[in-house]
Parts: sequence; C-alpha cells; structure tokens
Amino acid sequence: MKKIISITLILFITLFPTISSANKIITISKGTEAPFNGHLITSQALLKIKNAKTLIEKQCVLDLRYMKKNHAIELKFQGELWKKKYELLELKLKKMLEVKDDEISRLQKLSLKTNNKNLIPLWVTLGFLGGAAITLGLVFAVKETVK
Repeated sequence: MKKIISITLILFITLFPTISSANKIITISKGTEAPFNGHLITSQALLKIKNAKTLIEKQCVLDLRYMKKNHAIELKFQGELWKKKYELLELKLKKMLEVKDDEISRLQKLSLKTNNKNLIPLWVTLGFLGGAAITLGLVFAVKETVK
C-alpha cells in the first residue's frame, strides 16, 4: 500500500507542474528573467503554431468526412452487388426448378405410356423359363461331376 501511495505522489509531483503550465502563455518583456528553462518564442511564431494546429485539425475533420462518405458509397455498392447476386441466384433456382418439373412431367408421361401395356405375364413367363433353365443346368452339371 505504501508503494502505491508513494508512486502516486511521485507521479503527481512530477506531472502536475508540466500539465498545469502546458497551455499557459507568459509574456516576458526584455530583460526579465524567465520562470523556467526552455525556449521563448515570439507572438508571430506562437500564431504560426496555433494556425498550423487548427489547419491540421480542419484537415483531419475533412479527411474523416471524406473517408466516411467514401465508406458509405462502398457499402452501398456492396449492398447493391449482393442484391444483384441474390436476384441472379433466385432466377437460376427458378429455371432449375422449371427444368426439374419438366423432366418429372416427361418421365411421368413416359411411364404412363409403358404402364398401359400389361407386361406382367411376359415377366412371369421369362422368370419361370429362366429359373427352369438354371435348375436344369445345375442338375446336369451335378450329374456330370458325380460320374
């Protein structure tokens, strides 16, 4: 605790005089001693420094306005770009769904045409004949291997 208090006091003692006298302008006439070591400047130099400071501040304000407007334009452009991409994808999806529906319709019509013909007896007959042929072939193969 003592360390914190001592550090705070040291900082307060060293920084307070510089902070309190930072913005004060003291006028000194010729031959008078200065209250501190440093540089003395004329009124013209002081005005030049103040003008430079205000000029820099105004330039920063203008730069910020420019960047803000530029950023707003970029965001607007990005928003419009994404909107157009979305519309394009929506159109693409719509076309793909139309193609899919057309293909489903075509396949349904095709299946209805083939369902009109009754092919069940044909498939039953072919299945019976195929099964009988396989059975006869197996019986023959077994008899030949047993001999």
